[in-house]
Amino acid sequence: MKTYNIASIPADGIGPEVISAGVTVLNALAEKLNTFKLDFTHYDWSSETYKTTGKYIPDGGLEDLKRHDAILFGAVGAPGKYSEIHRRRVRDRPSPHMQYDIVQLT
Repeated sequence: MKTYNIASIPADGIGPEVISAGVTVLNALAEKLNTFKLDFTHYDWSSETYKTTGKYIPDGGLEDLKRHDAILFGAVGAPGKYSEIHRRRVRDRPSPHMQYDIVQLT
């Protein structure tokens, strides 16, 4: 059975709640279909991390994302510069073979 490696980056705001619910739904789907497995790696990359360490993403972090089949990304943003720095870095795909979609649920 194929196992998909998923990077989980909850980030800021409502992101942790949304990503947690998304992981629950995806795991339930994998269990119900029983045709694939999911292995999540959780990353604590947020505005709070940036404020305390001076970096959103640690050295080698984008390189580490390349080993994943997908990235489950939450919300990012804090007042001031924090939002735009992170958004630009994460949207710069770590691999030309990776694709991303930004989805807004209403």
